[in-house]
Amino acid sequence: MDTIVPERPVPAEIRTNLQRWDRLAAALRFLFILLAVSASAGSLIVTSFTQELSSMKGGIPLKAVSFLSALSIGLLTGLDVAGKANRVRRAARMLTAAIIRYREEPHFEMEALIRAYEGAQDLVGDVNYIPQHTQADEAAARRGGPQEDRLSDAAPRPDKG
Repeated sequence: MDTIVPERPVPAEIRTNLQRWDRLAAALRFLFILLAVSASAGSLIVTSFTQELSSMKGGIPLKAVSFLSALSIGLLTGLDVAGKANRVRRAARMLTAAIIRYREEPHFEMEALIRAYEGAQDLVGDVNYIPQHTQADEAAARRGGPQEDRLSDAAPRPDKG
């Protein structure tokens, strides 16, 4: 026979951050798509229409499209937009699962929910300019465990060997 668990409130900070992470993940995905399309389209335009763009207004359109394409590529790779979006989405999923367990399973206590929230915060991490080393990696090192299993869909990182 199933035990009926009375509704247990989830702390406001946890609920608020979960909503923020959902919005942030969507915004980062949109930014990733925008930058990727901009970089690809800009590169194709410059390659295909170099002569035409060079002859217009002293070559300024060519320089502008080249600059925007390079900037888009630099932001995509330097800020690891895709990896950040993946980590935020994964943290939201992890926290959602913990909230469901907290609400549905009587033995899942508030302390376990808070630990899940802390783990999700570590996973989200900070914005890093060099994507090979993240705050989540540092947190995993402090705990003595690898982070790769929790970041399997993040951008690949170079071998550490």
